[in-house]
Amino acid sequence: MMRQGVYAYAAASALASLMVAGQALAQTAHATTVEGPPDAAVPAGPVAWFDAKLSFGWPDAKYDEVGAGLAPRRTLPITLASRFAKAPEWTVRTGAEVRHNFSGGGRAAFGVDCTRYSRIFHDVANSPIIADDGYRLLNARVNYTLPNDQVTLSLFGTDLTKTLYLVSGNVLPAFGVAEASYGRSREWGVSAA
Repeated sequence: MMRQGVYAYAAASALASLMVAGQALAQTAHATTVEGPPDAAVPAGPVAWFDAKLSFGWPDAKYDEVGAGLAPRRTLPITLASRFAKAPEWTVRTGAEVRHNFSGGGRAAFGVDCTRYSRIFHDVANSPIIADDGYRLLNARVNYTLPNDQVTLSLFGTDLTKTLYLVSGNVLPAFGVAEASYGRSREWGVSAA
């Protein structure tokens, strides 16, 4: 079975502002379009105890026009060639889960998933110093549900490959400042629900 959807989004005007010390240095309106080929998800379960999933997303996001700033020489660094901040060009997600029902009534499941992102810019200027060239995140989880179905115990790990990736950033070239915040590193945990 294959599920897929086609999406299209158009914003008549997206407003972007650059504020320094509480004063608007630039403000500009943009016409934008986000469209693309089908964002497809393909679940597969050839047997009752196994599931596999694959999804692919590729939004064709772009600025259609760029407005003027509040005053001469006060504009945001956005051009028609700029990429949207925080929007990868494509994303691929894969995952699999294996399940087992025990004769005494309990059940166990082991799942793993991996997400791969293309290059991501973290500011509207598309500053390369705070851009991610693309990365992948690998996660895994083992669950055991007690026979009475009232408690599920889990052991999980996130970012198993210890990928160093950015979640945000800011560049102020006039002051020679660039700062970035990194995503959480590898984590292990247990839970009971």
